[in-house]
Amino acid sequence: MINVQILYNPNCSKSRQALADLQQYKDFNIDVIDYKQAPPDAVRLAQIVEMLDVDTKALIRTEDSDFPKDVACTLNNQQACLSWLAQHIDYLQRPIVILNNQHAIIARPPADLHAFIRSVTHQPPAS
Repeated sequence: MINVQILYNPNCSKSRQALADLQQYKDFNIDVIDYKQAPPDAVRLAQIVEMLDVDTKALIRTEDSDFPKDVACTLNNQQACLSWLAQHIDYLQRPIVILNNQHAIIARPPADLHAFIRSVTHQPPAS
């Protein structure tokens, strides 16, 4: 059994697509986390950054039209960035899929999810 977490926004079409894609795999124990209802704290966000192997800023939806432009200077420090994001969770990139609490991907575009799962689990979707 592979434990899968998806940080999910039910109003996001890419989140809904990623969840539907995950449900195609047998042996997946899927934990759907509506991150707006149960937001990750800065410590969990730091763990996710490590699993993603990306710069902290990659977790933030800076391209959103309502993203506060005056925040950019705060985002140069990783800890400040994580603390800011934990308090402004609406700007979290989504969906984020985590396998066995070791490997993660921001599933954008959705097609990247299947390649990621195959590379980690060597498992194709169920037919």
